[in-house]
Amino acid sequence: MSIDNYIWVPAGARYKKPGVSGYGWTKYKSFGEMPDSQKTPHQVFLAHQHMIDEQYFFEDADDARWFWLEGYKGSLILDDDGKTPMSYDRMALWIGGEEVASRGYVPLDRFDTEPNYLPTGERRCDRRYKAVDSYGDVEWARCTNRATLRIIVTPAKTVKAMDGSAKVIYTTLPAEAYEALTCAGCYEDSRRSMGTEGNPAKVEFAAELRPAIDAVDTDARERNEPLT
Repeated sequence: MSIDNYIWVPAGARYKKPGVSGYGWTKYKSFGEMPDSQKTPHQVFLAHQHMIDEQYFFEDADDARWFWLEGYKGSLILDDDGKTPMSYDRMALWIGGEEVASRGYVPLDRFDTEPNYLPTGERRCDRRYKAVDSYGDVEWARCTNRATLRIIVTPAKTVKAMDGSAKVIYTTLPAEAYEALTCAGCYEDSRRSMGTEGNPAKVEFAAELRPAIDAVDTDARERNEPLT
C-alpha cells in the first residue's frame, strides 16, 4: 500500500471550518517532506475507492476521534456530478500510536473474538460464549453489541464445610478479580449465569461508559480472563 497524501491537522480542527483563520491543514506528497514535529501518533488512514490513499496526522487525539466518527465525511471525493460524496474503501484509527479501530473490506463477525472495537469505532462488549458456526462446529463467539457498562467480576469457588454443607469462598486477591466492558444485556445474563453452584463468581456494576467519541477507549485494559 502506498500513501498518496500525508495531511497534518492542527489542534481544534473539530471546531473550525475550511477558510476560517487558523484552519491550517497542510498536505504533503511524501512522508519525508513532512516535518518530524507533525508526525504525531494520533492518525486516521482513509482509502478513497482504490483511487487515493491518505494518512491524516492529528495534533489533538480528540480531533482524530472526531474525524473518525464524523469529520472524514468532508474529505470524501465527490462523484462525477460534483455533489455526491463517494464512499470510502477502508479506514483505520490510531490513538497514541496504537490502532484502536478499523472498518471496511471485511465485516465484523461474531466469531471474531479478538477485535475490541466495532466498525463504528465504539468499544465492543467483552462477553464471549460458545456458539455453533456454519460448519456445525462449536466455537467461541463474542457479543457484537456496543459496550455501555464497566463491571467487576470476582472469582469464587464452592467448598464443603465439615458438616457437609456447601460454602462459597470469594477470592481476596486483587489480582484475581478483573474488569470487563459489557452491554446491558450481557451484564444481566452474566448476573444470572454467575453466582450459581456451578459458577459462583460475583458480578458487580462499576460504572457506565461515556458515549460516542469517548467510547473509543484509548486505555483499553488487558483482563486476566474472558467474561463467559
